Amino acid sequence: MMDSQNLQLEWNEDLSCGINEIDEQHRHFIFLIRHLIRSIVERMETDEVRCRMQMLLDNGMLHFASEEKVLGERNYPDAVHHVGEHQMVLRRIRKIMADIGPHSTQQQCSEAARNINTILIHHLLNQDREYRDYFRSSSG
Repeated sequence: MMDSQNLQLEWNEDLSCGINEIDEQHRHFIFLIRHLIRSIVERMETDEVRCRMQMLLDNGMLHFASEEKVLGERNYPDAVHHVGEHQMVLRRIRKIMADIGPHSTQQQCSEAARNINTILIHHLLNQDREYRDYFRSSSG
């Protein structure tokens, strides 16, 4: 069962990098993460959980491409490393999803969703904060 702490991630200005396009995408990303977690807490059918995982993956690919473009346009010095982080996140999520088949149990789906949640939140709160801090310090 998911613990309530995983439901606590909400958008706040501390997460803002000051780039409207990226901030809006992060707001939506957090919404999708919460949407996935809600499917576990509410014990939805495994097909619905898998659908929500796929929505997160699809959104993640689009967001990462957009974010990478912005980092390049703004000459972020660690952009290559950040792109590598995106690739690693996507590989890990794809692996988790590949292990969840149509006959997976609710417990297996719950664990997969928990793992995806952890990966994405870690990326948002750690790797993305690095460029956020860089942009904040270079704009002031």
